[in-house]
Amino acid sequence: MEDQTSTSTREPTGTPVECANSASGSEPFQRLRSNFRKLESWHQRHRHELLNAYFQEYQDKVFGMMKPEGKAPLQHLEYVKTTTILAMSEDQQMIHTAEELHVRPGDTCDIDGVSVEVRHVDGPVLQLSHYFLFKDPSTFTARSHFATPNAIIGKLEEFWRGQWWRQPLPSHSDWERMFAFAKQYLPRKVMQRSPISRDRWTEVKKRYEPRSARGPDSMDRRDLQWLLPGLQDSLVNLLNHCELGTMADSATTWFRLSVAEET
Repeated sequence: MEDQTSTSTREPTGTPVECANSASGSEPFQRLRSNFRKLESWHQRHRHELLNAYFQEYQDKVFGMMKPEGKAPLQHLEYVKTTTILAMSEDQQMIHTAEELHVRPGDTCDIDGVSVEVRHVDGPVLQLSHYFLFKDPSTFTARSHFATPNAIIGKLEEFWRGQWWRQPLPSHSDWERMFAFAKQYLPRKVMQRSPISRDRWTEVKKRYEPRSARGPDSMDRRDLQWLLPGLQDSLVNLLNHCELGTMADSATTWFRLSVAEET
């Protein structure tokens, strides 16, 4: 290509003897078309790379603008409790509510939106201080605010404990009744248990995905996947002992080995 270009741009050395014909006239055209096709393919290839670079740059910007902002840590918690007023004294300084309220010092309370001050709490009976005459009071509301980490965590635990443990736990007599029913009516079969090997445990570890949650033992996916060989053997033995029902000694050994490896 370079030789042809340099030859075409060089000045003629003499006057051509013959007249130009179709063959001599098509030669520059063919050369020009070949050079243009090479330039066009080069341009398209680099233009595609340039467009990909622009696409990646602006895609990151668009995703950055559309990405939702992360939630800020919980720094303040407001707990609102509303109950029905069953009765009120004639001087309107005492009320009887349908539920017992734990009103703390600093809590804000109101009756039907009118702010009141709680002086004393005795179960469902509250002694108030206010300067407003209520006609037919219906609801009493108490608002508690928690700002310190320990107070927020404690209130969240108290709230979810009431949600999770609404039903009482089975008593000893309940368990005995269920076991007696199982012995009487459920079929009996011998379960063949195959011991867990280290190779099987290695295959199980590969199933953990990057977003796998921690288990009840608070161990992370990477903690299980990066265990040292000695700890892996101890953990496999612990799992086998758990299935056999003799896990106390193995659990103690596992704990001592894990502490020794960390130190």
